[in-house]
Amino acid sequence: MNIRVLVVGNNEENIQPEAEMLKNRGFVAYTGHESTVEEMIEEVKPHVVYFNAANPDSKTTKIYHALLKKMRINHIPVVYTLAEDDAYIVNKTVSRQKKSYILDNIVDSIKIALLDESLLLNKLIKKVSRATTLDMPSYAQIA
Repeated sequence: MNIRVLVVGNNEENIQPEAEMLKNRGFVAYTGHESTVEEMIEEVKPHVVYFNAANPDSKTTKIYHALLKKMRINHIPVVYTLAEDDAYIVNKTVSRQKKSYILDNIVDSIKIALLDESLLLNKLIKKVSRATTLDMPSYAQIA
């Protein structure tokens, strides 16, 4: 199954290299301007929307928040680029609750966006249980 990623933003020069990188990683990447994001979603039916705004302004913020409201209904995850920190916010709806994650890699962000929440929870529980397994000293044993 090819994962469809819709890459949108307010600057074609910024979204084109991102789309090429995703294509090289095996994703099917579509590009579009942020003003046409809703029409592109209807046409492409992406698995993830990747919002890369080069110079965010009030218009960009309004479009992003409108997209988040709509995605809660459609259950399509949204990945947003934070340009100043080179970080990515993943917003997705799980069991009618909004979940957000911050990652430092776009490919990992898309994987987390698509990962089933129960699988993610199981991985975190295993990681925590391995990290917190301690041998209690003999004097601390409960009889």
